Amino acid sequence: MEEVEDDSPQAVRDLKKIKLARHDLLVGISAGGGAPYVLGGMRYARKLGAKVVGLTCNPEAPLKGALPMSA
Repeated sequence: MEEVEDDSPQAVRDLKKIKLARHDLLVGISAGGGAPYVLGGMRYARKLGAKVVGLTCNPEAPLKGALPMSA
């Protein structure tokens, strides 16, 4: 199942399956900060109005763009 980290649409399917909603918080975790699965899930959560937090080891991570404010 290692290839799932490259499947952005799968993240959306998984979040729909658990009924992620605007009152939820999604924590996206990606060591390099660029896993398509994580980024896809974070974009979907933001689209719903859910709170989103990103955790990465990379200060220049692409996931920063999926957050409301970059620190």
